[in-house]
Amino acid sequence: MRGPAEEIARTIGACPSGALRHFTTTREDTMTAEEQKTTITLAANGPLLVKGPVTVLDDKGTAIPTKEGFALCRCGGSSNKPFCDGTHRRIGFTTHQ
Repeated sequence: MRGPAEEIARTIGACPSGALRHFTTTREDTMTAEEQKTTITLAANGPLLVKGPVTVLDDKGTAIPTKEGFALCRCGGSSNKPFCDGTHRRIGFTTHQ
């Protein structure tokens, strides 16, 4: 059966015998292996850019809530450590490569 998900769910829900069933998938269920891969990129003169599934732990081993993509401070000046708050731009942080 093909069509908009809501329409299909209504049709299945109207089945008098209950023989038809459906389930929904989460974003993680439909992600490709490449999308599930975690990458950390060093931004020029800026933070570490983290994309993909990852768990950040504090010094006690407790998970810190994160989004799917976030930036970690690399300059040491953030007031929101371990996350970047943009202080690197204000203080003129540079990396020497």
